[in-house]
Amino acid sequence: MKLSKPASIQATLPVGRTDYATFENYHSEDDHQTVSLLKQFLEGGIGCNTCYLWGPSGAGKTHLLYAACQLISNSAYIPLKDLSLQPDVLDRLEEIRLVCIDDIQCIAAQSVWENNLIALLENLENQKNLFIVSAKFPPQELGFDLQDLVNRFSGRQILRLHSTSEETLVRILTDRAARRGLSIDDSVIRFILERYSRDTHSLIRLLDRIDRLSLEKHRRITIPFLKQLDEFRN
Repeated sequence: MKLSKPASIQATLPVGRTDYATFENYHSEDDHQTVSLLKQFLEGGIGCNTCYLWGPSGAGKTHLLYAACQLISNSAYIPLKDLSLQPDVLDRLEEIRLVCIDDIQCIAAQSVWENNLIALLENLENQKNLFIVSAKFPPQELGFDLQDLVNRFSGRQILRLHSTSEETLVRILTDRAARRGLSIDDSVIRFILERYSRDTHSLIRLLDRIDRLSLEKHRRITIPFLKQLDEFRN
């Protein structure tokens, strides 16, 4: 995913993570309307330049930010969970058509970050470019010190995602497995869901590990195979 400028900022999408992140393979039926509104936002059909996307961990916020960047090539994705990032990563981004900032709760109550965030919001809106931020909670519950920041996000487009249902998680894992050329029975996927975290990111990392181990050991992915892994030993 291309980041046009400034060239010094390393804030592109992680290699190997963008191929599956599209609106078409975002599987949550509960959030169909939210996804539709987000696509309208990206097409300029809502009349607002800033979108605040919130919901619990694993609901698909990161997936949707990746998908948005797939649609608009002149875009930047900035994950605030990356502890190596400094507040100046938010500087000089106003010429980029779409800026996506993930997990803004990570910088709440940090004055330099908050000031740079509100400056970025102002600059992007002045340039009529698009801004999407994601968070675990609505603006009023993030603990921002700057009330002006709370007020601005509260007055923009707010979209909420819901917790991911078991049937949705089954579809997600089946889709991810198919993209890796894996065929995994439904019973195996439900075995995983009954015994492992329901967080989508954790499940995808686990699937990566299972895929790698099955190749190393030349084994099909079955329930007996999974029971040999540390994650599923009684």
